[in-house]
Amino acid sequence: MSPGFLARVRWPNVAIALGVAALLALLVAWPALSPSTPALPPPVAAVTPAATPEAPVATPRPGSPRRRARPRRSAPVRAQRPHRRRASRPAPVAGVVATVAPAVPPPPAPAPRVARIAAPAREFHGFER
Repeated sequence: MSPGFLARVRWPNVAIALGVAALLALLVAWPALSPSTPALPPPVAAVTPAATPEAPVATPRPGSPRRRARPRRSAPVRAQRPHRRRASRPAPVAGVVATVAPAVPPPPAPAPRVARIAAPAREFHGFER
C-alpha cells in the first residue's frame, strides 16, 4: 500500500463500518453467549399431614360453679354523616364590612441613561498619507 492510498482513506468511515460489523457479530452470537437456564431441583415426595388429635374437651372442675357466659355486646353503630365541602371563602360576619386597602402604584422607573457616543478614533496602519 502506498502512502497516498492510506492518506485518502476516510478513517472515521472505516471505524463506523467496523463498529457496525462488531455489533452484528454480537447480535448473532448473543444466544450462544447467554448463560444456560438454571436446573430445577429434584422432585420431593408429597408430604401428607399427620392425623391431628381431637382437641380435649374442657370439663368443669368439681366444686366450682360455672358462670353463665354473657353474650358480648358489639359497639353501637354510629350513623355516618355526609361530608360537607369546605367553603372556598369564609362566610361574611354580620355587621362587619371588609375594606380593601388602595393599591399603591410602584415607583416610577428611572430615566434611561444616554451614553455619549465618542467620535471613532482614526486608525493608522502606517501606509496612509
